[in-house]
Amino acid sequence: MKKSVILLMIILFSGFTAMSEDLGIEKYLGDNNYFVFDENIHSIEIKNGYGEWCQPIIELGSNDKIHVTFDDFDAIGKNYKYTFVHCDPTWHQSNEILRSDYMTGYYFEDYINDYSQSFNTLRDYTHYSVSFPNENINIGYSGNYALVVYEENEYEPSFIARFYVYERQTSIVMTEGFSKNPSLFNTVQRVYFTIDSHNSILREPYNSLTVVIQQNNKPFHVQYAFAPKYITGTSYVYDYDDKYEFYGNYEFRNVDISTLKVLSRYVSEIDVVNGEYYVYTHGISPWRTKTYQRYLDNDGEARLFISPEDGFVATEGEYAYVNLHIQANVPMQNDEMYVCGDFNGWQMNDANRMVYNYDRGEYEVSLYLKQGIYDYMYILRRNDTGDLDETYIDGTFVETQNHYSIMVYYHPTGERYSRLVGYSLINSEDE
Repeated sequence: MKKSVILLMIILFSGFTAMSEDLGIEKYLGDNNYFVFDENIHSIEIKNGYGEWCQPIIELGSNDKIHVTFDDFDAIGKNYKYTFVHCDPTWHQSNEILRSDYMTGYYFEDYINDYSQSFNTLRDYTHYSVSFPNENINIGYSGNYALVVYEENEYEPSFIARFYVYERQTSIVMTEGFSKNPSLFNTVQRVYFTIDSHNSILREPYNSLTVVIQQNNKPFHVQYAFAPKYITGTSYVYDYDDKYEFYGNYEFRNVDISTLKVLSRYVSEIDVVNGEYYVYTHGISPWRTKTYQRYLDNDGEARLFISPEDGFVATEGEYAYVNLHIQANVPMQNDEMYVCGDFNGWQMNDANRMVYNYDRGEYEVSLYLKQGIYDYMYILRRNDTGDLDETYIDGTFVETQNHYSIMVYYHPTGERYSRLVGYSLINSEDE
C-alpha cells in the first residue's frame, strides 16, 4: 500500500513549488480521521488538550497545541519526521497555495524527538509524541490540514491524519432539536444555527460559504451547508425545516480494559495465552427493539489510560486482543458488519470487520487494543451501494446525547484557499 502513495509524497514534498496536481489526499482522509500505511503503527491519538471530548482543532496565532502520540511495534528508536498539507473543506489538497505560504516556522518538516521504550510489558513497542506549533514548525493559514508522519524515506508515509486550524472571525449560535417531519420526530435530531460576522461583511455569502456539520467527530457522516436561508445585517441564518438532520442513534457501547487485573463491566474473562492478553466480553443482543435508556458514554472517544497502580499508560500500558460480538440469527449475504470508533479513526478494513460464527449465531471480531476505555458502534456497510447504516443493530432515538460541531469555511472569489473562520461545538444534552 505504501507504493501506491509514493507519487503522492514525491510531489507533496517538492519544496516551494505550487502544488497544482491532484495528489488524492481525499482518498485517505475523505472518510477517515486518520489512515495508517504501516501495520506496526498503533494507538494514534491526536488531541488539542481542551478537555476530555475534543476534536484536533486549534486557534490560529494562539498558544494552542495539537498533541500527537502513537506506538510503533518495531520497538526500536526511529527518526520519524512530520509535515503538513493544507486542504479544502472536502479534504482535497489546496493546490493554489505554496507550502511556504502556510508553514511559517524555520522548517517545512521536523523530527519527532520525544520517544521512549515500553517497560515491563508483554508487547514491546516504542512510544512517540510531538506537539505543534513549536519553535521549528509553525502554521500561517487557517483551514483543514493533513498531518503526514514518515521515516527517513519521506516518500513513504507511516500514517496521515486530520487536524484543523481556525480563525475567530465569526461566532456561531447552534441549537439541536426535533425534526419537523412527524414521521422522524422520535428518531432524528435537527441542527439549526446562525453565523455572525460581527463588524465585517462576508463577500458573496451565497457562494463563498461552506459549513460542515459533524456528529461525534465521525468523518463519513457530515452534512454540508452552503447558502444561508436568509441574511439580516451581519447574521447568516441557517434555519431550514428539512435540512441538517441526523439520526440520533443509540448511546455508544464501550469496553473498559484500563486494568487487566480485574473484570470490568461487560468483560467476562481475561487470560494470557502465548505471551498475549486476551479479553472476552459478555454476549450482547441488539438494542434497536429496546426502549431507550440513558447512560454515560464518551461519544465515540477512545481514552488511553491505566489504573494508577499499574503505572504510566504511554510506556507501561499493555496490549490485548479484545473479543467483541453481537447476536444475529442469520448472516447477511451481501453486506458487511464493522466495529468502529475513534480508536481506529473510523476506518473500515479487515482489522475491524466482523465475521459470522455459525456455531454461536453471532458476529464477532478481535481487536488489538492498548489499555484504556473504548467507545464503539456497529456499522453495517451495504456492498451494493456502499451506504453505511449506523442504526441497523442498535436503532435510533431522538433522546440520545451527541456532540455536534460546526466549521465555517470562507472562500470568496479571488482568494486562493478556504479559510476556516468559525468553529462551534455543542452537546445535545445541554440543549
